[in-house]
Amino acid sequence: MPGVNRKGVRIMGSVDGVQLGLLAIEPRGHQDPGFLAAKRARLFEAHVAPLQDLAEEIRQTTGGEVPAFDPDSGGIFARALFLFEAPGARSTAAGGPRAAAKGSGIVSEDNDDPSAQNMWLINRSAQLQREMYLPWNVVPWYIGSTTQIRAATLDDLTLARPWLGRLIALLPGLRVVATFGAVPLRGWMDHLRNADGHLIPTLAGPHPSARVLNTRPEARAQIEAVTRRVAAIVA
Repeated sequence: MPGVNRKGVRIMGSVDGVQLGLLAIEPRGHQDPGFLAAKRARLFEAHVAPLQDLAEEIRQTTGGEVPAFDPDSGGIFARALFLFEAPGARSTAAGGPRAAAKGSGIVSEDNDDPSAQNMWLINRSAQLQREMYLPWNVVPWYIGSTTQIRAATLDDLTLARPWLGRLIALLPGLRVVATFGAVPLRGWMDHLRNADGHLIPTLAGPHPSARVLNTRPEARAQIEAVTRRVAAIVA
């Protein structure tokens, strides 16, 4: 039966007339090899192709492990940008430094990890349509060893800042930026202080990791408040 597999029925999405394809109706959609393979085949659809070109330029220039942008997002038509710290192991590709993690190679809330699952659930609770936003990392390359990610440093943020500016230039309809965690907020504020152009409204929430949500009871409500506000802004 088309559109049905072990992860459940998927619904069609679109952005500015561009079909997003079959969207997961459950978190951790990348557990499904068929769904992930179909998404990888769509990495260069029109709404994300310029972003993938940017990711490749970052790879070639820095030598870093830079995951792809998610085609199940607004791409260049996104009205909101969600900034996290740096790619996790499940975002890295099979040939990267965290090959054992068997990651998707895509920055996506469909990834098979707790942080992605938390964002998937919170965004659906806020009724935030995926064509309205784009998830990315303030440091776009993997930082860490073959066994463990490390925290981003000020040097990482400085090296990454020009690439953030390049990304913003590809998002002409951007209305709001939401940062999740102290490091993405710092990186975004650094960008604004050094950027030429108009200021962009900014919202900030905690990181959606299981550790944060399990140890800070207020954190989930704070993230939910951010995503509800984003949904209102981009509607």
